[in-house]
Amino acid sequence: MDSTKVKIEIHHAPYSLFDIVSAVVKKRLHNNESIDIFDCAKEVMYLHYMGIVGLVPVSETVHELIHNGYIFVPLNVIRGNFRKFVDMYYDYISPDCLDALDNAEEMTKEYLDDISGVNNQVTQQQAIFNIHQTYVRIQNRNSSQSIPPGRDIIKDRITQLKANKKTMYKLVRFNETKEDKENMQVNIIQGGTKHNGY
Repeated sequence: MDSTKVKIEIHHAPYSLFDIVSAVVKKRLHNNESIDIFDCAKEVMYLHYMGIVGLVPVSETVHELIHNGYIFVPLNVIRGNFRKFVDMYYDYISPDCLDALDNAEEMTKEYLDDISGVNNQVTQQQAIFNIHQTYVRIQNRNSSQSIPPGRDIIKDRITQLKANKKTMYKLVRFNETKEDKENMQVNIIQGGTKHNGY
């Protein structure tokens, strides 16, 4: 895993890419337009380019949680004018999709009421979509020396840690089951030497 890169994915909301393409194909069929794959793709890409579909930038993990139904995407965080898409393609959007939009509007209203309510407590679900800025203070701003890449910082820190003979580090995997933990031999690094077992 390359920890120096963060992957941002684009989630289509409130309609999936499948729903958008379906509406475009239905409209083209109804209007006796070409349903050639390239013509349909061109129209779908045009809708994206014009900002007429709803998009939400999310991390890979959050994207997976959304698709597995663990996270609701409130309509107020969606970028793009998806309501214009609904106006333009209303007759070609499936009734299930229109019902889902109605439900999403109700859930968004509840979400907004919750975060503007008396308690003003932000839940973990709500905090995911808040915009956070991180500021980094750089010493010697006028210095011609640049900040070293993340890998160099990590290598320097590992060298420092290996120099300390009394320090022990346990390397474990994330998302391991109880059975994995019981069966796993833990690698220990002690003074720069690798040992198996614990």
